[in-house]
Amino acid sequence: MAIGPAQIEDNFKESVKEFETIIDRQLQRASFRNSNKSVSIAAPISMSQTHFIYLKDLYLQAGWTSVEREYGDQRDPMNEIVFTK
Repeated sequence: MAIGPAQIEDNFKESVKEFETIIDRQLQRASFRNSNKSVSIAAPISMSQTHFIYLKDLYLQAGWTSVEREYGDQRDPMNEIVFTK
């Protein structure tokens, strides 16, 4: 069976939903500490930048004022998503 562009788009949309579920679970366990206005969570390991762009829009629509991805630096690498209220 040949795979067409519709299947690729469907696979992408499904993976976005899976990443959203993972992120939502982490956000439910997060808290604002010391009157911070932001929360950092670990980004899902296989999430691409294209996935992040779609997810960022969803979370901005949900009420966050900023959603950014942080990678750290060479000495202190990380892969986190920072949500600001």
